[in-house]
Amino acid sequence: MQVLSNLIQQSSVVQCICTKNGFLSKLLSKMSTYSETKSLHTITSKMFDFRLLFLFTALCPEQRAVARHNHAAVETQLKVIRDIIKDGEESVNKESALVICEVLKVWEYIYYSSRLTATVKFKVRGWECIWLF
Repeated sequence: MQVLSNLIQQSSVVQCICTKNGFLSKLLSKMSTYSETKSLHTITSKMFDFRLLFLFTALCPEQRAVARHNHAAVETQLKVIRDIIKDGEESVNKESALVICEVLKVWEYIYYSSRLTATVKFKVRGWECIWLF
C-alpha cells in the first residue's frame, strides 16, 4: 500500500492513470462501506485511505471537483465521522480522533482553491457541531 502512495506522490504518469481508471470512485466507494464492514477496516486502513485521498486531491486539483460533485465525497466522509462520534458517548479514543483529523484535512483540500464555502452540520452528544469551510 505504501508503494501506491509513493507512486502517486512521485509520478505524474501514475497520477494520470489514477484519474482515468476510477481510482477516486473506488476509494470513496470503499470508504462508504466502513460502517457496514467494521471488522474489515482497521483504524490503520482508514487512515491510509484518507491519506491517499488527501494526497490524490492535493496533487490533482481537478479531482477535487470530481470528488465533490460526482462522488459525494463530503457526505461519505461525514458518514464516517458520524459512525465514529455516536450520540451519548463522552469521548473518542486517540485513533478515532486521528481518523477525524484526516477527514478534516481532506475536506480542506476538496474545498481549497475552489473558492466555495460549505457548512457541514452534525450532532455530538446533543451539541450541534458546525464546520465552515
